[in-house]
Amino acid sequence: MADLPSDRLTPSPPFSYVGVDTFGPWSVATRRTRGGAANSKRWAIMFSCLVTRAIHIEVIEEMTSSSFINALRRFTAIRGPVREFRSDQGTKLCRSSK
Repeated sequence: MADLPSDRLTPSPPFSYVGVDTFGPWSVATRRTRGGAANSKRWAIMFSCLVTRAIHIEVIEEMTSSSFINALRRFTAIRGPVREFRSDQGTKLCRSSK
């Protein structure tokens, strides 16, 4: 088995080192009308603390780069500054870096 990265072993505040992943879509009822329910799709971004394994999830309305950046801003406003992000280099994450 490989050794753990040093950031997983060094004591640090929660969410200093964060893994990022997106998942979805799933269908949700957004509003009820007389004719029935209006459905729409939602996605989520999962921020995982690499030290404590705590999870923070942000729900987004559309899978766009601007939605991801806004979710990232909300996350850092709540959890504080992050030293390092790690992701699987998904297409949405790569586009938002440009």
